[in-house]
Amino acid sequence: MVRLEQYFLANEVEGVVKCRAILLSVCGSKMYALARDLLQPAKPVETTFEKIVDTLEKHFSPEPSEIVERYKFHSGNRNEDEGVAAYVAELRKLTEHCNFGDTLPEMLRDRLVCGINNKKNPAAITGGTRVDTQEGRGVCVGRRVSSEACG
Repeated sequence: MVRLEQYFLANEVEGVVKCRAILLSVCGSKMYALARDLLQPAKPVETTFEKIVDTLEKHFSPEPSEIVERYKFHSGNRNEDEGVAAYVAELRKLTEHCNFGDTLPEMLRDRLVCGINNKKNPAAITGGTRVDTQEGRGVCVGRRVSSEACG
């Protein structure tokens, strides 16, 4: 869509009817057939440009399932050859579609402690004290993820 919008801008295409006509004429036969199928019973030429684009975007980029994304997050463990900073970055990436809201810092902290791969004593990461995500990361990085402390 970004490229099409740039085409419209570069060629000073104005008006949603004209945008729809260009989209439907350059999208290719397979894409047109898909749009036609997704828009049934309406015909693409009778549907607004915005509706066509929205329908195709939802088809090609559906909203991720919150429960599946949370499962991935809660299953994320640090690999033995992975540094703590990289692990924390990966955890943050995994939270994108989890909708943790205000509980995000606690979820990150808990996953950091649980996923750091310290099978001997998870409390060794923090010394058994209450810490937030930033402090937990700092403890592990400060100890250089030693075998006694974090892995």
